[in-house]
Amino acid sequence: MLLEAHKLRTERGDYNIDREHLADAIENLVSRSQESLSQDRTAKKPYGQKQPS
Repeated sequence: MLLEAHKLRTERGDYNIDREHLADAIENLVSRSQESLSQDRTAKKPYGQKQPS
């Protein structure tokens, strides 16, 4: 999170990391964690194992 806040701070030309940088960094990281390459997000069978009968 601090690295993301640092990147935002330097992009904006600010001297110190401030609350707004931290808040924006958290928002960016949370939105990225919601992204997925899969359209289908349902649980799958791991390692090709069959479900017990």
